[in-house]
Amino acid sequence: METSNVPWERVIGQLVPIICSVSFFTFLTIWFWAIARRREREAFYRSEMLKKLADSSGDAAQQALQLLRDDDARRQRRKREGVILAGLILVAMGVALMIVIPLTDDPRKELGSWAVGLIPLLIGVAMLLHAKLVASRPKPADAS
Repeated sequence: METSNVPWERVIGQLVPIICSVSFFTFLTIWFWAIARRREREAFYRSEMLKKLADSSGDAAQQALQLLRDDDARRQRRKREGVILAGLILVAMGVALMIVIPLTDDPRKELGSWAVGLIPLLIGVAMLLHAKLVASRPKPADAS
């Protein structure tokens, strides 16, 4: 009986990245499917509520419609804040790269190594500015 020249360690070493890649993409597929299913369910419940509101009238229907309007406004505000945060992070990255690249360009200078820390520093500054200046604050309760 003839044995193979390929050691098992080499075979296992080649299979590990393949198995990890397949597992990762399988996880991503299931994750995105679950998110899509949740959004579909939310849309279904929302449409059912709107049908019931169309059949009913009165103060409860007006309150439910106001709740839906508030929910839509909240979603739009969160989306706008996300875009603002992304813009601040990109500006911070741009400023940091404009500072870091000239400092690391000349190999005779030893100033460039510390400058790489400016990138996460400016990203952190952008996120803090967003949290303090732009992010929504809780509305004070109505004192009635």
